[in-house]
Amino acid sequence: MTDSDIHICPHCGSDNLDVEHDYCETWLTSQDLPCSCGATLGPAATRSWNTTSYVTEWGPLQEDGVLYFEDSEEVEGDNDDAEVEIECQTCFDQAEESDWEPVEAEPVTFDPDEEKYRVVCRECEQEVPFEWDGRYINLLHEVKEEADQ
Repeated sequence: MTDSDIHICPHCGSDNLDVEHDYCETWLTSQDLPCSCGATLGPAATRSWNTTSYVTEWGPLQEDGVLYFEDSEEVEGDNDDAEVEIECQTCFDQAEESDWEPVEAEPVTFDPDEEKYRVVCRECEQEVPFEWDGRYINLLHEVKEEADQ
C-alpha cells in the first residue's frame, strides 16, 4: 500500500471521505432572581436545572488525518425539573418571569464512552473502518485487502 492509498475508501476507491463525531454533554443552567427589598445580600432565589445536548459535527477527512470539523448540529434534549433555592420569600412571591437573570451555564458531564466517531465515504455512503489515536485518523484497509485476495 502506498502513501496515496492511506485515505481511500476500501469499498469504492474514492478519496471523498467525511469524519462524523457524535457526543452528548450535560450543562447546569441557572437563573438568579435579584432581591429588590434588601432582605438578603445575594439573590432572592436561584433556580437551576440540567440541560442535555446531543451534538453531531462533521467535515472532510484531511490528508494528514487530523480531525477538522466544518459544521455541526446540536439538538437540545430533555431538561431536568428546575430546583429552586429561596432566600427571600417576599421577592420570590412578587417576581415575574422577566425578573430572572441568566447565570453562565457550566458543563456538568461529558461521557467519553458515549462519543462515537465514524468515517463515511461520500461516494458509496459506506462506513470505513479506521483507528484513531486521539488526534489522527488512520483508515484500515481490511475490506479492500480481503477483496483483492
